Amino acid sequence: MNSIKLTNFHSIINCIFILIISILLGTILLVGVYSLPISLMKENVARSSSIFDYEGVYPQLVQGYKSSQLDNCTDAIMLGTAIEPGNGDSVVRRAMINQRIEFKGETPVQSLNDYANDVGGKEESKFYAEYGRYWHGYLVILKPLLLLFDYGDLRYINIIFQSILIGWLVALLIEQKLKRVAVAFGISLLILNPIAVMLSLQFSSVYYLMLFACIIIIKQKAHIIYSSKYFIYFFFLLGILTSFFDFLTYPAITLGILLILFLAVNENITIYVKLKGIFKAVIFWGLGYGGMWSGKWLIASLLLKSNMFADAFSNILFRTSMEKDGDKLNWGLVIWRNVRVLLKWPFIILGIIILLFVLLCLIKSGLNGKSKEVMKRIIPYFIISLIPFAWYFFMGNHSYEHYWFTFRELGITCFSALICLFYVPQKLKL
Repeated sequence: MNSIKLTNFHSIINCIFILIISILLGTILLVGVYSLPISLMKENVARSSSIFDYEGVYPQLVQGYKSSQLDNCTDAIMLGTAIEPGNGDSVVRRAMINQRIEFKGETPVQSLNDYANDVGGKEESKFYAEYGRYWHGYLVILKPLLLLFDYGDLRYINIIFQSILIGWLVALLIEQKLKRVAVAFGISLLILNPIAVMLSLQFSSVYYLMLFACIIIIKQKAHIIYSSKYFIYFFFLLGILTSFFDFLTYPAITLGILLILFLAVNENITIYVKLKGIFKAVIFWGLGYGGMWSGKWLIASLLLKSNMFADAFSNILFRTSMEKDGDKLNWGLVIWRNVRVLLKWPFIILGIIILLFVLLCLIKSGLNGKSKEVMKRIIPYFIISLIPFAWYFFMGNHSYEHYWFTFRELGITCFSALICLFYVPQKLKL
């Protein structure tokens, strides 16, 4: 008993150490990229103006399908943050407050175009907007890339690299004799709408992180990580990285999808070990995510000798509330708003085909007296499938207002359900 307590104590100390190192490293990386010259970045953003002029703020690749909607507004904020020249501030201050130039009465998209193209006659309406409550870790990659590429180039780079990563991951799953897991994963990606993700910087950060983490699991043989102390460090670090790079899009995807994949490659372990692993992963991912996020406010407050917590806490209270423009919301309404994005005929038809296929297979083979074993296998996946709904509960206002991209959290539920339909029966030889 004492050795177990000592091990847990060491794990907590190690996590604190990892968090401190991550906060310091994140700060150093941001200060480093903020030291880069912005002239070439600004030129490349200016070259991208025609894309924003043509598409507008929230274009839909397929009209009427919210799942295909791009977030050019947030992309413009990201690009504007990357090319802001500073207002006489030090590099450290700029890296901590993450400001951008905007013009009163204009959308972030129009402000970006006007600033990047040096449109005259707007000095009186010009102001610096600060966004210091997020890490904006994407800038570590975006700023160097903007020295060489414009927005259109970055979209095509996303198409190439995300396609390679998806292909690589599917190939690894097939190589590990996990074909049904590969099929379930592929269908789940359709829920996320990978084309829209590829064309939006806003959606790509957490998507890349999820794909890389999945590849690491398969390459490192997840059953070894799952049964070792490194399991909690993996999810703790994953929470940290999600907090650093993501712009509060659909962050729980890096928890839920990874947990499902862990369970799928460890199907033969006991339900007790599975449930214990889920509990640990959720706790340590959450600690990493929350610890890293609050670390930005702490380090910024210390470096700038100002209170960065006030703005962060007020925003958290707003985004976690069940209110929108003075109207009361409820959990059911938030869930329905997200689920409704997927209630389109292509998704409905796909779901019916899958259910009919599974039903026919079960009728043919039957449960063979394994109903109790089936339930034991399904329960852990069912618990994981609830993660999106827990996220919608805690982030009520945010999930209601930004439903057209927070719906992607439901990819966790979809993947979990498909694993139960495709993979669990195979493992039980049904």
